[in-house]
Amino acid sequence: MDHLRYPIGKPQLREDYTIEEIKNAISTIKNFPEQLKAQLVRMSKEELATPYRPDGWTGNQVVHHLADSHMHAYARTKYTLVEQPVTIKGYNEAEWALTPEVDLVPIDASVEILTGLHKRWAGLLEAIDADYFESSYLHPEGNREWKLKKVVNLYAWHGAHHIGHLKLICP
Repeated sequence: MDHLRYPIGKPQLREDYTIEEIKNAISTIKNFPEQLKAQLVRMSKEELATPYRPDGWTGNQVVHHLADSHMHAYARTKYTLVEQPVTIKGYNEAEWALTPEVDLVPIDASVEILTGLHKRWAGLLEAIDADYFESSYLHPEGNREWKLKKVVNLYAWHGAHHIGHLKLICP
């Protein structure tokens, strides 16, 4: 079951990253919407309504989750850059995946959000000085500090992780 939950493996996060690793993660974030679109164009409406594993989200829920999650990550990035110290607000991603619009609004809306959001997010990350990647926020879950350099690498993984889920439905 672990290969269904983590089709590309669990994130291999560290506390430190080189500037080259950070740049690679930013490039992955920048290119994510096109990779997502390339997967989605291959999927039928029936496949998008199919869960990627038993008790898992449907393809539609995955796409809407990506928009929710990455909007939070972008906002957290901005808070980290302009407000220090900052404690971000957590959210219940499982409950967000079940709000009524998820089944009513076509995924195109979330794909459009992700396209614009990733342009802004990658543009911001490319424009800041390397020192800013040492900035951090406090996450209320576990009361953990997250440095921006780690967050960038987490979200580079996160997009690929969920494209992996979509590929379980439609290889």
